[in-house]
Amino acid sequence: MLRQLLFVAYLVEAGLVLLIVPWSGLWERNAFIQMAAAWIVDIARSGWARGAVSGIGLMLVGAGLAEAVSIRTPNRTAPSPSGPPQSGPSEPADGRS
Repeated sequence: MLRQLLFVAYLVEAGLVLLIVPWSGLWERNAFIQMAAAWIVDIARSGWARGAVSGIGLMLVGAGLAEAVSIRTPNRTAPSPSGPPQSGPSEPADGRS
């Protein structure tokens, strides 16, 4: 249970970071982007690249929330303690023995 909760926290936190950071000043002051070639800087500063990173963040937040719901929802199909039902020998479909 604790492992699942930590996984949910990771997904939501990483998702929120990826959702917010591309639109903040931190994105502009990124040392990796500043050291890159001019065309990479142009791509990183474009709206579609920021939107793509934010979209990944939104998917991570959604996955975290879905995982949280699946932890909270009880399992409806509990396995039978005796295993699957046993069937006897079956006859062929055409009725011949």
